[in-house]
Amino acid sequence: GSLPLLRFLAKCGVRNFIVSFGEPKTQRAKVKALGLDREPSIKKIFYADRNNVLTKEAAFRKIQKKTGLMPGEILVVGDRPAREIRAGRELGMHTVRVRHGEFKSQVPAGPEEEPDYVIGSISEVRKLPFVWGQERK
Repeated sequence: GSLPLLRFLAKCGVRNFIVSFGEPKTQRAKVKALGLDREPSIKKIFYADRNNVLTKEAAFRKIQKKTGLMPGEILVVGDRPAREIRAGRELGMHTVRVRHGEFKSQVPAGPEEEPDYVIGSISEVRKLPFVWGQERK
C-alpha cells in the first residue's frame, strides 16, 4: 500500500521523502528492487545507517532544511517507536506509527516514543486529519 499512498500524496502536492535505516548497501539494494529509486512521487531517499554516519534525526533535519518547512508541517511515518517516532517527536514533527509487521509488538519506552497517531496499515494515513498540501492540476 505504500506506492498508492505516495502517489496520492504527491498528487496532493506533498513532497515525499524516504529515510531508510540499516546497512546502506543492503538498503540501496532493497530500494532498487522495489523500484523506489525510479518512483517519481519520491523526491529523495536518505540512507540512515547503524554506524550513525547519517542518523534518522540528521536525515529529518536535512529534509526540513531542503523543504523550508516548519517542524509542525512535517509528518514522519514509521514503525519503530525508538527510531522514527522518537526522532520526529524530538524535532517537533507530527508522528504516525504504523503498528504492523516486524516491529508491531515494540512498546514505546516513554512519552518521547509515543506517536501522535497509531494506524494498522499504511493506507490509513489518508484518513488522518491533515491537510495534504495543494492538489496539482
